[in-house]
Amino acid sequence: MCDHLLQIITDETFKVHQGFDLAIFDDRTMPSQIPSFLVKKKEPFVVFKQSVANHFQLPVNRFRLWIMVDRQNRTVRPDQPILEAEANLSMEIIQNKPRAYQSTLRLYLEVVDKPIDSKLWPPEGTFTSPYLMVFIKYFDPKTQTIEGCGKLYVQPNEKVCDIIPILNKKKGFPWNTVLKLFEEIQPSMIEAMKTSATFQQSEIQDGDIICFQKEMSVTETAEYRSQGHAATIIEFFKKIKTKIMG
Repeated sequence: MCDHLLQIITDETFKVHQGFDLAIFDDRTMPSQIPSFLVKKKEPFVVFKQSVANHFQLPVNRFRLWIMVDRQNRTVRPDQPILEAEANLSMEIIQNKPRAYQSTLRLYLEVVDKPIDSKLWPPEGTFTSPYLMVFIKYFDPKTQTIEGCGKLYVQPNEKVCDIIPILNKKKGFPWNTVLKLFEEIQPSMIEAMKTSATFQQSEIQDGDIICFQKEMSVTETAEYRSQGHAATIIEFFKKIKTKIMG
């Protein structure tokens, strides 16, 4: 019975990732930092999930695994969680689910931070769930680095500005620190977000990435640029893309 390879993205690998998306999956220039597993095609998902729990030393009821898919815009994002009702499906069937098929199955390990509305997870179902799972990146122009700051659960009718106090708390900034927010749509498209708009108006969906940085004065911005540094996350990603293409 043949094995097949799969990779699991965690909040820890996301935290140190210095590029687009949640990780780089096919960089052959350096060893992958993404945890990899060989599984039997006929192995039930429930058995595999227990092996994941053992590997990461997590209670099996404290995490979900999301299937990651290649979007049309050439990004790779979590698309759908593997549901409890699918526990007895084989890993081969899981891999061959619509939109999931890849030579290497890629999963995101969603560890619950705290119960939501007294439930372990937001209600399941794309059309019935009032929550969206979005990922957060912070850009620090002083160090010229980005940091994965985990995930947030937001509601479609919430305004983008509603998460600013949460982002400030994540970084230990004063609650009223002015931030600039961007959506990482694809490598060539990092767009400023209108903080007065709702997440629904901003067309945010599960697996999207929101980047943020402190707002800077014109003088501060000019100083970074004069030193050849990126002053904004847009400029930072342009530098990364130039390096990749160069």
